[in-house]
Amino acid sequence: RDHLSWGPSIGWMGAGIFGWEADFAYTPEFFEGDDDDFDAIDGSNVTSFMVNALVGVPVGGTTGGGFRPYFSAGAGLMQSSVEDAEALFEVSNNDFGFNLGGGAMGFMTDHVGFRGDIRYYRALSDPEEDNEFDIDFGDFDFWRATGGVTFRW
Repeated sequence: RDHLSWGPSIGWMGAGIFGWEADFAYTPEFFEGDDDDFDAIDGSNVTSFMVNALVGVPVGGTTGGGFRPYFSAGAGLMQSSVEDAEALFEVSNNDFGFNLGGGAMGFMTDHVGFRGDIRYYRALSDPEEDNEFDIDFGDFDFWRATGGVTFRW
């Protein structure tokens, strides 16, 4: 199922190849079906806040028109919530997670361009409820594609 997410990203990528980004995304109806049949789920959403490192190469320079492919990797918080149609149960999870992906920025002018990428998100969990610090891959994961306007100065 396709979901429409919304949220801002802010970051910096100078003339070099390294940069950073803070990304917030909210996706309503994440766990709900896309048909008109009876759904056992009445409300659901996923919210993520990630801080990412960016590595990109400015093909064509850092002024004027140009193209910059990049790789992204980051970590942060993932929150998911599900409520049934009869309001008998509500499940809310707050997990640490990570994302990996890549994309490209294309600039038409010195300051304005477009950007798109695809990223894989995965929750991290503690596999055993004990007093030891253990991290393993969680069961919750998804892919997200983004697009938008980007600015540079």
